[in-house]
Amino acid sequence: MAACLIVTLLTCACLAFADSGDAVDPSLGSPFYKRDRPVLGAESAPVIVIEVMSYKCAHCRRFHELVFPTIRERYITPGKVRWIMIPASEDQADSSLAIFKLGRCADEQGDYWKLLDFMFANGLRSSFALDGLLDKETSVDAAGIKECMTSFRVRQEVMGDFRELGSLLQTGLFQGTPTFYLRRKKPDGTFVEASISGEQRLGYFSKALDQLLATP
Repeated sequence: MAACLIVTLLTCACLAFADSGDAVDPSLGSPFYKRDRPVLGAESAPVIVIEVMSYKCAHCRRFHELVFPTIRERYITPGKVRWIMIPASEDQADSSLAIFKLGRCADEQGDYWKLLDFMFANGLRSSFALDGLLDKETSVDAAGIKECMTSFRVRQEVMGDFRELGSLLQTGLFQGTPTFYLRRKKPDGTFVEASISGEQRLGYFSKALDQLLATP
C-alpha cells in the first residue's frame, strides 16, 4: 500500500515539474532529471538507490561510517545495486557553502568517493579552513579541485542539487537527511520502490534491498 502511494505521488511530481524543460532520467524516474551526479556501481545493477544527504548531517555521516561500507561490499561491488548521491540540504542558504562545491569538483576529478569521509568530517568548516585541510589530502589534486570550485558552472550544478531536494519537498516524499529512494525498473517502465528516511541499521536496509532484488 505504501509503495503504491509513493508511486502515485511521484507521478504527480512528474507532471508538476514538467514545465522546467528538463527531461526526467529514465533510469531513475520522476522527479529526478538527467544530470551528472556522484555514482557508485554498475549501470546494469537491477536496483538503484538515490540518497539525498548533506555533508553537515551527523546522521548521514554515521550511516556512511557504520552501514554503507557493508552495503558497498555486499550489494554495490557485486553489481546488485547502483548508488547515486544528491548532496543538498533543506536550507537553501547552504547552497553557497564551499563544501558542496568541493563535492561537485571532487566528483568531476573522479575522487568523490575517496574524499567523502573528508567532506563529512569537515562539512561545517569555512571555505578558508577547507582550503588548508584539502592541501593535506595528498592523494587528490587539491589545486585542481580548488580551481574548479571557483567556476560559475559548478555553482549552478550545486543549485541543481538543491532544486532537486526542493522538488522532493513539494511532493511530500522527503522527510529530512538522509532519505533514500530504492527503485527497481520494471519491463513496462514503471518502478517498484521503497523509501527509507533517517539513519537506519544494516538489517533494515538489507531487508529492503533483498525484497527489491527478489522482485521480478
